[in-house]
Amino acid sequence: MMYFRVKTGYGKGEFLSIEQSELPMAINAQLTGKVAIFKTGTIAGNHIMSITPDWNKALGLNPDYVMVGEDFAEIPRAKQSEMKLAIENAGEIVKAKIENRAPELRQPESMRIMHGAKSIGEIIKYKQI
Repeated sequence: MMYFRVKTGYGKGEFLSIEQSELPMAINAQLTGKVAIFKTGTIAGNHIMSITPDWNKALGLNPDYVMVGEDFAEIPRAKQSEMKLAIENAGEIVKAKIENRAPELRQPESMRIMHGAKSIGEIIKYKQI
């Protein structure tokens, strides 16, 4: 399960931690200014400053601990990419809903490489491009 921080102020504790399933609702609230109701509380969309991965929760750190560069070095690149992709896809879901169209979700890098390949030679050739 991935968690994200919905920041509402400049203080260390001025945020709500939400689950990945609630991410599109948070982005929609931020874009429209409407109130969002999460499992951990409610926020008026016009008070949302940012939505970022909750690395403290992912690493098992105290919520008020301020992470430094060494802490971020412990996070695997695959996990960083996965969290970034979740935010991008949630944003695409909200934009598609606003524009009344089907969302065009991106796949993880490993799935894009394997898409349509029929042999190991094609996978190697595709990866080198």
